[in-house]
Amino acid sequence: MRSPRALLCLLLLAACSDDTIAPPDARPPTPERAPDSAVDRALAAPERRADAPLASDGAKPDANPCPRPLAPADRVRRVVVSHPFQSGGPKTNLFEVLELSQAGKLAKTGATFSLGVAVDGEIHFTPDGALGLVAQDDGSIGVFRLDAAGTPQVIHAAFKGKGYISRLALSEDGQRVYGLSSQWRNVGGGIYSLKLNCDGTLSDEGLLAASKLPYALVRLAAPSSKAMVVAKDLLASKAGDDAHLVDLAASPPTLLAGARAFGDDEAIVSDAALTSDGRYLLIADANAFSATGGNRVAAVELTAAGGLRAAQVLKGLDDPAAVVTSPVSNVALVLGAESNTISILDYSPSNSAEPFKLRGAATTSSKPQLPMVAVRITRGSLAGRVIIAENVSLRQLQLAPGGGVSEVELFSLGSGVTAIPGALGVQP
Repeated sequence: MRSPRALLCLLLLAACSDDTIAPPDARPPTPERAPDSAVDRALAAPERRADAPLASDGAKPDANPCPRPLAPADRVRRVVVSHPFQSGGPKTNLFEVLELSQAGKLAKTGATFSLGVAVDGEIHFTPDGALGLVAQDDGSIGVFRLDAAGTPQVIHAAFKGKGYISRLALSEDGQRVYGLSSQWRNVGGGIYSLKLNCDGTLSDEGLLAASKLPYALVRLAAPSSKAMVVAKDLLASKAGDDAHLVDLAASPPTLLAGARAFGDDEAIVSDAALTSDGRYLLIADANAFSATGGNRVAAVELTAAGGLRAAQVLKGLDDPAAVVTSPVSNVALVLGAESNTISILDYSPSNSAEPFKLRGAATTSSKPQLPMVAVRITRGSLAGRVIIAENVSLRQLQLAPGGGVSEVELFSLGSGVTAIPGALGVQP
C-alpha cells in the first residue's frame, strides 16, 4: 500500500514537496459479482493438457498439470513497469516492457501494452518468468504473458473475482495466486485463492481465510506451506495480534501462531519482507494520521519452537513505503517516500534484543525522489540487485555479500507526468 501523502503527490504532479495533505487510505469495497458473461466464464475455465488424464467426480486432479520451472539464473530479464498518469491528472492503463541485460543494464524495448490502472505495488511473475500478474486500483487482477522475445500478450486486462484484491502473492510453483482483500471482514476482507491455469487464465476458488485488513502475505521458503500474514485479525486470532503464522495448505487453513508486532492498533502497513534466513519479518508502518504510530518498522521473530515473538520496533523512518531484504547479506533497505531517502538496516541474528540497527542513508548519485516500490533479484550473478521505482526513473542498487550497498544505475523513464512509474516487477 502506497503512503497516502506520497500518493497524493503523484496524483498532482511529477515532483512535490513534503508538505502535502493526505486523502483517506482505504478503498471503497466492491461487492461480490459473478463473471460478466459466458466469454468470461470460458476464459476462466482451466485448460487441460492433451496428455493429462481426465478426472471424474471425486478423482484427484493432476497435482501439477502445467509445471513452471525456474528460468536460468543468468539471462536477459524483462522489467515491467506501469505508467498510471497522464498530463492533466487522469489515470491510464499503460504498461512498458524494459530489458535488463545479463550484465545488469536497463534498456528500452519500445514494447507497451494495456491492462487496468496500477498506481503502485509489485508485478509478480511465475517462476519461469512467462506470466505476470498485478493487483489493480479497481480490485481486479491484470494478467499478461511475455514470450521469449519479451513481446507481451494480455490474458486478463482486469479479472474480477469474489474479492476486492489489493495485493497478491504467488505459490512457490506458480500454480496458485493468493489475493488479499484489504477490507474489513463484513465487506469481504480476507485471503482469496485463485488457480492459475495452464493457459494463464485465472479461476476464482473463493475465500480461503477471513481477515480484517490483511495488508501483506509473505511465504516461508519451500518446501514449507506456511506464510506470514500481517492483518488486524486472521481466522480466530487473538485480539490485538497483527502478525500471524498460517498453514495455507491445511484444509481448512490453520492459524499456528500470532504476535502483536507494534504494541498498539495504529499501524497502516505499507509492506513486509522476510530476512533471507527466514527468521524475522520486517513490517513497515506508514500511518500518517496517528500520533503514536507511523514512521516505524517492526521486527517479528519466527522462533525455533514455531511461535512468533514481537522483537523490536525501529522508529524515525519517515513514511516507509517499502522494505526489501538482501538475499546475499544481513542487510535490509527501507524506502522513505516522503522523506526521499533509502535507509539501510543492518541485521545481527545473534542479537535477539535488537536484531536490527539503522546504519543510515544509502549513498546515491542524486537524492532519491519519491522512492515507492522496490523489487529484487535473488539468483545468479545479479543476486542482490534491487530496482527501485522513483519519480521518473528506476534506480538500481547492488547489495553485496559483505553488507555493502552501492548504486549501479539511475535509468530515466522519460520526463513529465507520463513517465512516472507505478507498479514494478522483474522476472525471477
